[in-house]
Amino acid sequence: MLDVVRGIVHCGACKEPGGLSLPLTNGALAAMQHILYCPPKKLYSFALDAPQMRILGHAAEAFVAAQLERGFRTLDYYKAILPQDDL
Repeated sequence: MLDVVRGIVHCGACKEPGGLSLPLTNGALAAMQHILYCPPKKLYSFALDAPQMRILGHAAEAFVAAQLERGFRTLDYYKAILPQDDL
């Protein structure tokens, strides 16, 4: 699980009150670790299937929104025009 408010990864049993935790698959967690620790030139050198990519995308978006404490009108517009199957 990713606690988007605290910015920590924890198991499902360790959830603390006051946080907002989202589930992660093993693949999404591995991709997240790759993104954080790889050399910049290898940032996008990973592959995930569509369901795991969606989980990673939702977790990343929720983390950014929680940390910056704001939304993004352009992202909202993009989501409004994108077919729901692509979200």
